[in-house]
Amino acid sequence: MRHHTGHRARRIFTMLGLVILVTALVAIFCFRLDFLPRPTGPHHIGTTVFTVVDENRPEIFTSGDHPRTLTVQVWYPTTAIQGPTEPYVRDAKAFAGVLDAVRLPHATLGYLSLAQTHALTDAPIAEGSFPVVFVLTGNLGYRQSNTVQVEELVSRGFAVIGIDQPGTVSSALLEDGRRIPYGGSTVVRPLVDQSIDPVSPAPTLDGVSYPDGIADYLAQDPRVVLDRLASGDLPGGLPTEIAERLDLKQVGAFGLSLGGLTTSQWCATDQRVKACAMLDAPMSRTASQRGLDVPALWITRPAEDMRAENWPEHEVTRYAEGQHALYEANRAPAWYLTAAGRKHADLSDAPYGNQLLALAGMTSAGKDEETHDVIRFATTDFFEHTLAGRTDTGVLEDAPWEDVEVTARP
Repeated sequence: MRHHTGHRARRIFTMLGLVILVTALVAIFCFRLDFLPRPTGPHHIGTTVFTVVDENRPEIFTSGDHPRTLTVQVWYPTTAIQGPTEPYVRDAKAFAGVLDAVRLPHATLGYLSLAQTHALTDAPIAEGSFPVVFVLTGNLGYRQSNTVQVEELVSRGFAVIGIDQPGTVSSALLEDGRRIPYGGSTVVRPLVDQSIDPVSPAPTLDGVSYPDGIADYLAQDPRVVLDRLASGDLPGGLPTEIAERLDLKQVGAFGLSLGGLTTSQWCATDQRVKACAMLDAPMSRTASQRGLDVPALWITRPAEDMRAENWPEHEVTRYAEGQHALYEANRAPAWYLTAAGRKHADLSDAPYGNQLLALAGMTSAGKDEETHDVIRFATTDFFEHTLAGRTDTGVLEDAPWEDVEVTARP
């Protein structure tokens, strides 16, 4: 990921963003607006959006004196069966960072705001108490980028919280109308690198040195959201009845790529997080040094599949060896799922229902539906076992896919 690795490193760092771009080029002709698979659980899905302001922490990706402000979305079980359907993204300019990078108009991906999910907007939450899982966002991503997993989790009785993390997401729209753009690869990448393999001198941003990188700054985002929910000082826009039915004693987290790195950092530094899942991600230096004390799941790909995408060898080492080393050192039950023949972006929503992405070389031909079954069922079975009292581990115990291998440590 370092600057001197050139084009190949930049390609890896913006992989998910490039998938979005390729989707845009073919979307007018073939992209399905109902591309999300139907969740298998018994619960209907509701969702709402609220804002959390961290007055104790500055926003480092904007000029001026602004506190860190987060747009947060929660998905939760509901008994409602009618109401306005939540679009895949509310903000048609959510992909502005990617489109700016390739000099395309911001309207190019506006159609995704018309794509339908299985959630009802602002539906009342169902009776009961629901374990909470945070989904953390990858580089140039958006809070809905793992909706395949989110909807499956909610259908099986979880509440899921996603956050647009300003500066590292493609574009963050705040409640007051301000928009914080992507910080830029020359800014973000060194800060992420420093979180994994620190160098001296450390990277700086606006004259401030970051010797430990950005991992803990990003991990403070879910931490402060959880703080607010636990304190009873509810964030603006979050209905009381939703907050009261979140089981904050059973909290988990997962994320893809940079989101997985942030997950590893948060799980290593916050005892309230009881289980974590990391998808195809480098591990933070803090997590690698401390290890994890909670049940953990890794979903990744063989090193040869990473090399097949022209990843430089140091990136393969970071992902493949870094993930496996933390798995081997885990001090609680752990699972390591390897899905062969996949590309990095296969583990996001991006390829679902669009075969032309495979022709562009960004996703794996013919594996979109199977891959999303792998990630949604493995993730949900893991959290059901670790947070909801399920005795077996489902597909982690007996994976039904020929090219998927799961190892486990008690």
